[in-house]
Amino acid sequence: MGAGRFSFFKVITILLLLFFVEVSSYAATLTVNRQAAFLSVADIHFDPFLSCSKDEKPCPLIEALRRAPTSQWQDIFDQYNRLRSQYYHDTHHLLLKSTLQEMKDIANKADIKFVLILGDFLGHDFKKSFRAYSSDKTDYSYQAFVRKTMGFLSNEINHAFPTVDVFIALGNNDSYKGDYHPELQGLFLQDMAELWSKTIKDSVARNIMQNEFLQRGYYSINIPKQPTLRLIVLNSVLFYKDSLDKKTTQAAIRQLAWLHDELEAVKQKNQKAIIAFHIPPSVDVYLPFKKNLFISLELWQKQYIKYFQAELTEFSTSMMAVLPAHIHVDWFQIIPVGNGEKVLMNTTPAISPLFGNNPAFKVFSYAVPSLDLLGFSTYFYSFDTRKWLQEYSFNIQNPTNHNGILMGDGMSFIKLSGQLAAYYKWTMQLSPMLDFLLQTGAANIDISYK
Repeated sequence: MGAGRFSFFKVITILLLLFFVEVSSYAATLTVNRQAAFLSVADIHFDPFLSCSKDEKPCPLIEALRRAPTSQWQDIFDQYNRLRSQYYHDTHHLLLKSTLQEMKDIANKADIKFVLILGDFLGHDFKKSFRAYSSDKTDYSYQAFVRKTMGFLSNEINHAFPTVDVFIALGNNDSYKGDYHPELQGLFLQDMAELWSKTIKDSVARNIMQNEFLQRGYYSINIPKQPTLRLIVLNSVLFYKDSLDKKTTQAAIRQLAWLHDELEAVKQKNQKAIIAFHIPPSVDVYLPFKKNLFISLELWQKQYIKYFQAELTEFSTSMMAVLPAHIHVDWFQIIPVGNGEKVLMNTTPAISPLFGNNPAFKVFSYAVPSLDLLGFSTYFYSFDTRKWLQEYSFNIQNPTNHNGILMGDGMSFIKLSGQLAAYYKWTMQLSPMLDFLLQTGAANIDISYK
């Protein structure tokens, strides 16, 4: 890892070492149960335009991709490749190949039960780049190219996970309309329901996902071969702070009502739930860099945050985890919900290195049959060594049903004061924002960063 790159990973490593000192005396007393694992990846932001030259328009690579079926895209990328993956760019074809191969290898070693992809398949400024490098700049041609890109990515995912179910959530860049333009109905949901359902190998789960996603862009499903674990996949783009038109507001309210019904059913059936989505109900960590005092602090609209927190409070004992993405970094948030209960929100970092971060993904472990979340391991790609490495592992090895030190308990040892917290705030240049949050309790959620 290069100096100054993604240095908050180093902070996490130190914090986790301190945590294990705190809890090691407890872990020795725990009873071993069976463990299972799932993999989470997000913010791929695949950019096929990176191998194009500004001096050559239209771009031969894009023209070749437009003409060819997706089954030939891999060979075309190999032919036109001109660039190594690097910081401050979205995901190049070679980085995509490397990521999928690494995830495939880890899935085989760790006996991964399922995979979550938490949105944002397309590169930033995808539409702008298409119009710059394509000979046909019409909306029809753009939509056709987006669909083929999504089809190519779906095919590559299936090749990486031929027997593992992969569940996908919508991101703000996943649209025919453009960034942060939620698709409420229509062709995009129809096309993605067809493509993304094919990544689910279990036929019952596949049909449920396709039918529900087609209607509204979100869905819920029992994890195949594990009916006590319910996966609830939200379309969080509907909750975004700038999604203010009437139809989007109505769709957001319907989704929250649906979420309540889903969680009520989970509770009645004695299940546990994973809530997976793209945009977190948290603060915009890049706000200090925007230098605009009139930008909303939260990524969701405030009324949706309050509603969501109320749902977490009511159904906290039915939660395994809340898993968002979007902000490209690896962080977590402990949400206290009263009566000594807490819900852990744990974000998946990005594959795209656009913001100077190392590409990374996570493997989560959980106990069976209690369905308590035990921990996670983060894997990252080093541009120095051109290899994937395990950055750190935050895992409790000996879970119990009721008496163990679980991941949420362990993370509570990590505090917002002291030298490590000061170093983190300096590293992320977020000290004024964090101080403000601590003083105001913004968004009615206790913001707890690493």
